[in-house]
Amino acid sequence: MDVDLHFDTDLGAVLGTAGTVACLRVGAQDAEMLAPVMRPVFSARDLISLPNFRACIRSFGKLGFTPFSLELQPAADRSDPGLAA
Repeated sequence: MDVDLHFDTDLGAVLGTAGTVACLRVGAQDAEMLAPVMRPVFSARDLISLPNFRACIRSFGKLGFTPFSLELQPAADRSDPGLAA
């Protein structure tokens, strides 16, 4: 059995039953696999070119079925310069 074919089938089954799918910027191969989940709002090209701190979400329930984008906030800088020395 072709491993790629088996993986694509399994991934399709998982994504088809997932309640919420969120993705940040992804590579070309991952974008091609995720694009059907995010259509008609986002294409594979959109998923590849997402800016930093932006996510594409597809959910069920009160959020509806239409994919949408979400802006994330960067993590607060909690570094301790004394520990870096």
